[in-house]
Amino acid sequence: MATLTVYPEAGTGGTSVDGRIYRGPVDETFATIRAGAGSTADTSVVNDNAAFLYANTTSNHYQFLTRSYYLFNTSALTTGATVSAAILSIYGSGKSNGLGDPGLDIVSSSPASNNNLVASDFSNIGTTVFATMAYASYSTSAYNDFTLDSNGIANISKVSISKFGSRVTWDTANSFTGAWASNGISTFQSYYSEETGTSKDPKLVITYTLATEIAATNVTFGNDEVDRTSYTTASVSPTADKLNLLTVGSGGLTGSVPTVTGAGAAWTQVNTQLLDDGLKRIT
Repeated sequence: MATLTVYPEAGTGGTSVDGRIYRGPVDETFATIRAGAGSTADTSVVNDNAAFLYANTTSNHYQFLTRSYYLFNTSALTTGATVSAAILSIYGSGKSNGLGDPGLDIVSSSPASNNNLVASDFSNIGTTVFATMAYASYSTSAYNDFTLDSNGIANISKVSISKFGSRVTWDTANSFTGAWASNGISTFQSYYSEETGTSKDPKLVITYTLATEIAATNVTFGNDEVDRTSYTTASVSPTADKLNLLTVGSGGLTGSVPTVTGAGAAWTQVNTQLLDDGLKRIT
């Protein structure tokens, strides 16, 4: 297995971005502020409120709601990758529970651009929770690791940009279950990619395996497919690995095993996958 660690790019105009978008200042009920349009997008923030709810002085009204967006260039995985695990980490810098103890949810996001955020992206964020963390567990001086579930792993792009976001649990669920207080604040604060270096940047660590390419002879594609009669494997060590090569004729895959030469000559039979660019070994 291998790992890929990626970070959002600082600023805008690159291949990825991170930042926050908030609605406010307003004087609205929870349902209204949650459903409203974004007011400001900030991609130059270094360290601030990442997921934030700020009450107003009017009873049960609120003046600010903040969400964060994290985009990662994961194209280095390539289509041959099989992702088995992923952890999204956010470096905490502060928190407050003046309205109660929300959790922090990791969800999908879908901003209009891969390398910039605008106020109208406020609503371009998901409600399916990929990972969550309780208020008490959130560190204000270290990375907070969110282990993504199967839906979160499926949200990772192997050829482009993987797009995530964070929001307080009340916001995700559209249900405020805290205790309103005049000017009360519940927030999770964190660092963004604008922080110098990457030691506190948001990061995505992906564990994956790659299919092994097999160089084949006598290969044609299209309507004139002919049986594959021999294959030469790449220079790899076949210890404890297995390989099954199937011939591909005009009628599709057959069970015949052609001659194998090269480093994999001693491999035994398991499944393979035929892609447009040749055979791949399925591990």
